[in-house]
Amino acid sequence: MSTKPITDATRSRGFESRRRGGFWLRLAISLLFMLWVIRKVEWRQFEHTIREVDPVFLGLSLAIMPFLVAVSAWKTRVLMAARQHSISLPECMRLYLVGLFFNNFLPTNVGGDVVRALMLGRRTGHMAEALACVFVERLTGLTTLAGMVLTAGLLAPAEVADAQVRGSVAAFLAAYLLLLWVIFDGRFRRLTRARQHVKLVAKIARFQDAVQTFHGHRAAMGWCMLLSVAFYLLAALNIYWSARTFRAELSYLQAFLVTPVVSVVSMFPSLGGIGLAEWAYLFGLGRFGVSPSAALSTALLIRTKAVLLSLLGAWGYVVHGRRAHPADRCPRLQREEGPAAAADAPGDLAGGKDLC
Repeated sequence: MSTKPITDATRSRGFESRRRGGFWLRLAISLLFMLWVIRKVEWRQFEHTIREVDPVFLGLSLAIMPFLVAVSAWKTRVLMAARQHSISLPECMRLYLVGLFFNNFLPTNVGGDVVRALMLGRRTGHMAEALACVFVERLTGLTTLAGMVLTAGLLAPAEVADAQVRGSVAAFLAAYLLLLWVIFDGRFRRLTRARQHVKLVAKIARFQDAVQTFHGHRAAMGWCMLLSVAFYLLAALNIYWSARTFRAELSYLQAFLVTPVVSVVSMFPSLGGIGLAEWAYLFGLGRFGVSPSAALSTALLIRTKAVLLSLLGAWGYVVHGRRAHPADRCPRLQREEGPAAAADAPGDLAGGKDLC
C-alpha cells in the first residue's frame, strides 16, 4: 500500500480549512448572542438612555482608559527588565495598543498577543523571551481573575449561584488549572520531552522552557501580580463609571462582582467578543437591577473606547511597527535563539509564513 506524502501545500490547505471553520464558528456564536441582545433590549428605552448621559461620569469613564493601558504595559516592562531588556513605558504602551488593534479587528481574541510578541521579539532580538513575556502576562492576569471569581463567590454567593454563571466559572477554573498543569507539572514536562517529534508537543515544550526563564524572578512576578490586581480593580471602576454614565444604580462592589463574569464569558470563542461581551454585560448587570438598555449602553461605551484606543494602535503600527530595529535581524534570531524560536513565533502561528 502506498501512502501519499504530506507536503507543505497539504499542510497549508489543512490549516486554511481549519481557520475558515473556526472563523465561521466564531461568527455564528457572535450572531447568536447578538440576536439574543437585540430581542432583549427595548429600543425606545435604549434611545432615551443614550440621550440621558451623565457628563461627569462619561468624563471619568474616558479618563480611566490611559491608566488601564499603562498598568498593562508596565507588566511588560517589568518582565522584560527581569531579562535584562530595557524598554520604556511609552514603548510598552504602544505595543499594547497595537495588540489591542489586532484583537479588535482580527477574528480572534489572541491575534493581538501574537503580533505584540512578534514586535517585542524584534525589538529585543529574543523571540522566545518575548513570547514567554506575553504568555506570563496573560497567566498572571488569569491568576488574578481566578482570585476575583473566588472572592466574588465569598462576597456574594447568591449572585454567582445561577446555573449559567456557575457553568462559566467552572469552565474557566477548569481551563486555568489545566493550563497550570500543562506548564508546571513535572510529569507532563517529562512527557513532552519524550514526544517532541510531535509538532504540537514540541511547541508546548518550548513554551514550558520559555516560561521557566521567569521562574527565578520572584520580584518581577510579584510586581506582575500586584499590577494584575490593580488592572482588574481599575477594570471594575471602568464598568462602574461607564454604567453610571447612563444613570444606572450600581455600586462599585457590584461592578467588582460583574467584572470577572464579563471577563470570563468574553474569553469564550466569538468574533472579537462581539455579542458575547454584550450578553455578559446584560446578564451580569441585570442581576443588580440594571435595565437592559443601560447595560447595553455600558457595553457599547466600553467597546467604543477600546476601538478608539485600537485606532491609536493602528497608527502606531503603521508609523513605527514596520520600522527596522538593530535587533530585527532573523539570522541573529536564529543564531541566538535557535531554529525553534523562529519556527515557533508569529509566522508559524499565522500559518507557516516566513517571519523575516
